[in-house]
Amino acid sequence: PDFCFAQKQEHIDSLNHEFTKHRDDSAGVDILHYLSDAYWGNDPDKSLEYAKKAAKLSEIIHYKMGMSYSYNDVATLYSIKGENILALQFYKKALKIREELGDKNGIGGIYLNLGNIYNDMGNYPEALKDQLAALKAMEGVGNKNGIANAHLNIGIIYSNQNNFSESLKNYLAAEKLFKELGDDFSVAQIIGNIGSNYDKQGNYTEALKNYLESSKTFEKTGDKNCIALSYLSIGNIYGEMHKYSDAMKNDFIALKKFEEIGGRTGIAVADLYIGDNYTHLKKFTEASEYLNKGLSVSMETRGIDQIKSAYASIMSLDSAQENFKKALEDHKLFIIYRDSLFNRENTKKLVQTQMQYDFDNKEALAKAEQDKKDSYQKNLRNSIAGGLAGSLFFLVVVYRQRNRVKKEKERSDELLLNILPEEVAEELKAKGSTDAKLINEVTVLFTDFKGFTELSETLSPRELVAEINECFSAFDHIMTKYGIEKIKTIGDAYMAAGGLPTPNETHPEDVVNAALEIQQFMHAHKTEREVKGKLFFEIRIGINTGPVVAGIVGVKKFQYD
Repeated sequence: PDFCFAQKQEHIDSLNHEFTKHRDDSAGVDILHYLSDAYWGNDPDKSLEYAKKAAKLSEIIHYKMGMSYSYNDVATLYSIKGENILALQFYKKALKIREELGDKNGIGGIYLNLGNIYNDMGNYPEALKDQLAALKAMEGVGNKNGIANAHLNIGIIYSNQNNFSESLKNYLAAEKLFKELGDDFSVAQIIGNIGSNYDKQGNYTEALKNYLESSKTFEKTGDKNCIALSYLSIGNIYGEMHKYSDAMKNDFIALKKFEEIGGRTGIAVADLYIGDNYTHLKKFTEASEYLNKGLSVSMETRGIDQIKSAYASIMSLDSAQENFKKALEDHKLFIIYRDSLFNRENTKKLVQTQMQYDFDNKEALAKAEQDKKDSYQKNLRNSIAGGLAGSLFFLVVVYRQRNRVKKEKERSDELLLNILPEEVAEELKAKGSTDAKLINEVTVLFTDFKGFTELSETLSPRELVAEINECFSAFDHIMTKYGIEKIKTIGDAYMAAGGLPTPNETHPEDVVNAALEIQQFMHAHKTEREVKGKLFFEIRIGINTGPVVAGIVGVKKFQYD
């Protein structure tokens, strides 16, 4: 639905009049849907009322597309009101119907919405999974707007995990598409979100600049939800800059607007910001009132991020009042909720999900390329088999092609094993795809050469490459000896890992022994070059044991990483 749809009474009256003619058919469902849209940005309760009516009528007349649209609208309106569990239920009902209808565009849209709910609830791995599913569906039908929204939402997920480089990459991809589409409203959203990244990194001047720029566009649209979010963001920045009176002014405006539209998540955040400001102003009674109210609403909406922030703010209030025993208890609760958002398991799942998506894309490209080759071979066979006179020639060509294909297959298998671990290569050949895997314990080895930059300026390019090649070739033999998987080299850095792709219990010992042997090789190599009066490298080696996500990454010159 279009959040910028103008609420014009004349238009609404016309729709209500038209509905009297279509109380029991699909046109009536569509009219109720338009009525829901008309109230969307300014009166969510009224909008929800019409969306529920549309859903009920769709069920009565068995209008599946109408049911899907209506369930989606009901879910989105519940999410605006902070009723996330109900929102999830209705989105999943809508998704099931779209999958039955085979509507890829609709499937993508619902995955976008599902991902947003999980993001609000702090379940970032599930949120990323749904947004990538949306991106894939939208790319499949060439829906630029859907692709842009998926990138926007992925940017928000990474921002919530403080991964600002990935966040910005996705924001810029979305901004480029929205500009092509002439969607100024969405561009304004992205400008505001980039401002949020600046905010989290402590660059308040740039953050405020972005927030003010985006708020101008939102004011023009009349969308109360986005206007309220703008005031909230600006208020937060003023609070960070210790300008508490300016912060309170913006926070109270935001709170009022959220209350007008029943936006419970926004209400909770505004309450927490106001409570924080009262704490800084040493108005502890008011601070306690707003912080506890914000915590209560956050508990109801199950907003983990807001609950975490609430306990942090209440802890600060307790400390300011020298109630250190209670502050410690609040701090423990803050840690519990913080760790539910930022933990190793979540990070691993996010990386695994992203890697699997990247690999699936690579597989799709490879399949398309193979289909082209197969089509060429088929056309060649058809053209040769076109006449009896060409039969002998056809047999000769087939025989030669079979020999060539056999040799090329052997060569490709050899190259594949040189690029990928044998187990991964076999999986790739057997089913045409591989899965990113989470391995709980692996020992990773890194090496680099001390003073490499200075030495590289002294040696000729030929000498430099020859010296690195000699060292790395020796390392390769050592890795093979101890059953360790070489991962990659970057410049003078060498990376290998024990305990993957097949987990084992000897990997720490294997890698340490390999590292000691590399050390011995480098010492002997140094002595040899010193005797010849040649320059030499000295090496640094680092080893660590822990969990990893491993799989094939990239779509060109792919590698196991």
